Formats: sequence, C-alpha cells, structure tokens
Amino acid sequence: GDNDTRGVDQTLYRTEDGRLIVYTEEWTRWQGETSTYTLHEATEADLRPGGDLEMLGYECGFGRPLTLDEALG
Repeated sequence: GDNDTRGVDQTLYRTEDGRLIVYTEEWTRWQGETSTYTLHEATEADLRPGGDLEMLGYECGFGRPLTLDEALG
C-alpha cells in the first residue's frame, strides 16, 4: 500500500557542459531517522531500459520502445 512515512525522490539535471546529475532525497518522517541527500553523475545508459536509473529516465524522456525480449524479460 501507500507509504507516506518514507520515500525516495530523484531529480535529474543537465549541466551547462552536458553532464547529467541526479539529486536524490531519501526522506523519512520517522522520529530518530535522518533523511539523506546526495548528488551523483549519471550517464544516458543509466537512464535507459536496463540501466540503474531506468524509471527516472523513463519519467525524463530517456526511454525508448522495448524489444519483445526486453518486454518479456
């Protein structure tokens, strides 16, 4: 079900020199737990199907139609 006490939000940025930067906020509303915030560089391969950031890439328009094997895998 829905959980509004913990979550992860990611934002993708493209720098002036063309690099892709992901800002990640792992947030919590639990007492005694601390939210964390990170920045890291990504590649277009990370954002494509099968990449570590596939869902973020999909949301940001980096997706492509899947092959039949990818869709069934």
